[in-house]
Amino acid sequence: LPGSVLDVLLARLDCRTECFASPLNCRYAAFFGAFELDRLFGGAGSFFGDAPGAGPPLRGCFQANPPFCEGVVGALADRLDGLLTRTPHPLLFVVFVPVWPRSPGYARLVASGFLVRHVVVPQAEHFYAEGTQHRRARSFRVASFDT
Repeated sequence: LPGSVLDVLLARLDCRTECFASPLNCRYAAFFGAFELDRLFGGAGSFFGDAPGAGPPLRGCFQANPPFCEGVVGALADRLDGLLTRTPHPLLFVVFVPVWPRSPGYARLVASGFLVRHVVVPQAEHFYAEGTQHRRARSFRVASFDT
């Protein structure tokens, strides 16, 4: 996502943690990465991990823009449902995933009883920061899917 989107989430929702970032592309000081090893570089470990001392997020606003892979989107749906079911505190996830109507993970996300709002942004109307921006002439590309 462009940094300006994360800036809006911070300003409007006090969103301060990314659930799927890396030490090389995180926008916020607090982030979960793909690996527990990301702890060595300032991360909180894997969003799916239960490493000692990590603990799941229990309150606040979190931005989740996972890799666009069915298995990860499905695991995200399960993880969010579990976290939201268990917490007694205010907890919000702003989730960015592709609109994949045939995806079981996407279906679980949009059917969740915790869903507050579902917004679809058409593919041609938004873009993403390239993960390999350091090797490309352009930092952004048009999205491949409605999101």
